[in-house]
Amino acid sequence: MNEQHIIREPEVMRRTGLSHSTIWRLRKLDRFAKPLRISTSAIGWLASDLDSWLAARLAERDAA
Repeated sequence: MNEQHIIREPEVMRRTGLSHSTIWRLRKLDRFAKPLRISTSAIGWLASDLDSWLAARLAERDAA
């Protein structure tokens, strides 16, 4: 079974080093992992989606 877990914004900020404002600006530009609505007032990100986003940033760096 493929287990997925959801991480909330404080953990996303810790993992990426990005601020709240930067995360939301990148989301608006469709340049950040898509969040998942987990309730009417809460969102989170699948850890695997965030890991994929980070891997893509590393690939961009290495290609430069």
